Amino acid sequence: MPDDAPHDASSPEATDDAAQDLRPTYRRAYEAALRVAKDLLGKRFRLVKLARNAYGKTLDEEDAMSAVKRDLLALARLVRAWAQRDYRQVSRKTILAIVGGVIYFVSPIDAIPDFIPVAGLADDVAVIAAVVRAVRGDLDRFRAWEKEQGAASVLENSVSRDVPSDVLPSGDGAPPSTDS
Repeated sequence: MPDDAPHDASSPEATDDAAQDLRPTYRRAYEAALRVAKDLLGKRFRLVKLARNAYGKTLDEEDAMSAVKRDLLALARLVRAWAQRDYRQVSRKTILAIVGGVIYFVSPIDAIPDFIPVAGLADDVAVIAAVVRAVRGDLDRFRAWEKEQGAASVLENSVSRDVPSDVLPSGDGAPPSTDS
């Protein structure tokens, strides 16, 4: 399916919806992440690396991220699958919103710097939650595709020999590998 393929005629434009749902300070920082995302979409290796960084940060910040962890891990897997051209059933606007949100999450410099305990992740959680709300239908369709393909179990098996089993999340796949 082409990059700009329609995903659902009734679905809103993901990037606009995600930005509207944020406080002005978060919105400006997210919009900056979207500008970076536009440049990044054509760089497969960097997208895979971004997905891996998001996965690592999610595991590092497990307590603060518990509310959005499952969705964020699915977003990271979607970015990886899109970069590897395994899954392209999302519009360019949707993948842009997702990559922008993941960039925002991974970046240590955003509306509230990540080194500030608790508050430093509050903006990350808010941005990821806004992106997830904006792309919920696409994310659910990706999860269904992933389940059909057995992609999560294949990823888990291919990475489990490199990652200790105690850091793998239960039931939501394994960290994306950097192989492209």
